[in-house]
Amino acid sequence: SSGINAEYGGITDNITDITIRFSDVEYELKKIDISKSQGPDGIHPKLLKSLADSFSFVTSVTQLFKTCVATCKILFVLFINDLPDGLNGIAKLFADDLKMIVDPTKHENVMSDIRCLQDWESTWLLRFNPSKCKVMHINLNSNPLNSYYFNDVMLGTIDKEKDLGVLTISNLKWEDNIKSCISKANQMIAWVTRNLILRDKSVMLLVYKTIIRPHLEYCTQLWSPVAGHGNWSS
Repeated sequence: SSGINAEYGGITDNITDITIRFSDVEYELKKIDISKSQGPDGIHPKLLKSLADSFSFVTSVTQLFKTCVATCKILFVLFINDLPDGLNGIAKLFADDLKMIVDPTKHENVMSDIRCLQDWESTWLLRFNPSKCKVMHINLNSNPLNSYYFNDVMLGTIDKEKDLGVLTISNLKWEDNIKSCISKANQMIAWVTRNLILRDKSVMLLVYKTIIRPHLEYCTQLWSPVAGHGNWSS
């Protein structure tokens, strides 16, 4: 190739005085010292070196980057798939987030789960960040409100947590989440009022259903479920 076509944020720059041979890229990747820490790109040297042959067939720098990112995502998913194995509690994975639901009255089971997670991170060399790990005590029945440690670091406690757009409170009441939904809907109404000139009924109805109503109905299956027996008032 006689140059690089680099695209970022919709801006295209043509650099015509640089030539990249992919055999050189492969050679440099194979020279990587895997004992070094990962660079600012967040990709471990061991991964780059092991995939050097594959990267040598990539036809552009942009595609090289996309291939590397896609490969890392696939490997990450493969790495964490076995994380819930051996846990006594319920483990829920979403991307790089783990939520574990346990019975606090069975303290030994909880500690066994924590040790299992510590063993897992030692095996796969994917470290948890204890400073970002939090405990929410659900204040139902006889919760002993135990303190928990991960790698000798005491885990902090929280009363509320926003997860996937839903605000959960330790008492499992949803007033704060409902207020947040109403606030977002009101903000969208104000935005529509300021920016939409055409106030035809059909247009306003479509706008309401598209960008206002979804804020009010988001995850209602969780915070306002319909009882299995139906509505008593009907």
